[in-house]
Parts: sequence; structure tokens; C-alpha cells
Amino acid sequence: MSEENIAQLLNDKDSENTKKSTKQHRLIFESYLKEKNIRNPTTAVELAAVLRKFYAEARKKDGHMYSKNSLCSVRFALCRHFKQELNVDIIKDVEFNEANRVYEAQCVELKKQGLAKTEHKPPIADEDIEKLYRCVIFSTENPTTLQNKVFFEIMLFFCRRGRQNLRQLKKTDFEIKVNSQGKRCVVQAEEGGMMIANDSPFCPVSSFEKYLNVLNPMNEYLFQRPKSSGKEEVWYDNMVVGENTLGKKMKVISQQAKLSTTYTNHSIRATK
Repeated sequence: MSEENIAQLLNDKDSENTKKSTKQHRLIFESYLKEKNIRNPTTAVELAAVLRKFYAEARKKDGHMYSKNSLCSVRFALCRHFKQELNVDIIKDVEFNEANRVYEAQCVELKKQGLAKTEHKPPIADEDIEKLYRCVIFSTENPTTLQNKVFFEIMLFFCRRGRQNLRQLKKTDFEIKVNSQGKRCVVQAEEGGMMIANDSPFCPVSSFEKYLNVLNPMNEYLFQRPKSSGKEEVWYDNMVVGENTLGKKMKVISQQAKLSTTYTNHSIRATK
């Protein structure tokens, strides 16, 4: 999958609320620059030096420290921003190793102060998303791997929590329509959200449409137990996939695809 296709996939799923949230987190960093009278960094070296201090010194308007989760959210937002602006990855690039050590040390300190009550789930790295689409894990020619792809994209475009009533989702919860730009799209009427077709061979709408066509007509639910192969007209048994299986699905996909880390379903929702 090309970088352009990945960027389009992620951009299509970003709701206005997501974009607004990203902008708000970026403004925290920009306010810090203004307060410290630091010019906006234009190179990786300059940015790494600023982030090294920012992670240790960032404070709320009232002077209190951010929670670990809040600092983590700011970091991920900045990562997305600077990938676009400077073509750098502030989490993975070696230039930011020292800044990231400061970030990790600050997280330890925040935890000591009781400011880390819950563990933030990491978003899925672009490199791992590309790997998923390039390997057989998301092949549309097999019942299990087709379901992997549809599951991932339903989570990416629609679901707000890692285990949000996945087992109760029905075929009729979704519709294939044409949007105002004349593009085919999948919509979930009750919860909102939209998955838009693209011209790539990895089009999520095409995969979803194929998936619907090979589901067991005797079963109303969306996630049915896959058969061993796609040689029959119906690829799925008249049986719903279990809640625990769905809840651990991204973990299993991560291991089978040998991704850089073992992600959870929550990580899909954290991917912006």
C-alpha cells in the first residue's frame, strides 16, 4: 500500500472532532513556545532540543502538571503534526532519542505523583498499517483474512471504544450509499461515521461489500464464524464470533502479522 493511499485512508476517517482535538493539543505546544520566547522549530535538530525541555516543563494554565495521559495525547498529536510539517517522526526517529528519554522519565514522575491512573493505548504506527495491508493478514480471498480487514476498518472508521458492542453489530446497522461528492460510502446510521471508497486495491468499501455478499444469510449478525476456506458461496457459519475473540482480535492480528508491537482494539481507535 503506497504512502499516498495510507494518508488518504487515515485522512478520510478523521472526523471534525478528531481534527479539532489534534489542533487543541498542538496549541499547547505553541503556547509553550510563546511563553518561553522560542521560535517555531524548522528542523529535526531544533525540534528535538525544544521537545526535550517541553516534556519536562509543560504545565496547564493554572500551573499544575499535565496527567500522564494528557502529556501522551499531546505527544501523539505533535507526532501527527510534524510528520506532515517536517516529515519527521518524533517518537521513532533517532534524533529524538534524548527527548523521548526525558518524556519517559517525566511519565515515571507523573505516575509517582498519582497523575497516571490509566494506561494510554498507543495508536498503530503508519509502518504497521502499511504492513497489514501488504501482507496476507488482510487478503480478501479468504474468510478469516477478509474478516480481519473488515473488522479493522469498522473499528477504524466507526467504533469509539475497543469492545463497543462488537458482537451485537448486525448487517442492517450499516448501509452502502453515495455521498454528496458522488463517492460510494458505508454509513452507520445510529452511531454516525462514514467509510468512503477510494481507487486503491485496498478500498474498504469494496471489501465491506464483498464481505456482506459472502456472509451466512441465515444469520443477522456482522461478525460470523469464518469457514476454513472461501471455496463455497457462503464463507461463514451460522454462528456469531464470541465476545472474547472479538475483544482480542487486534492482539491476534498484531502477532500474526509480526507488527512492531502487540496492539489492542483500543489502539485502532487511537489511530488518527
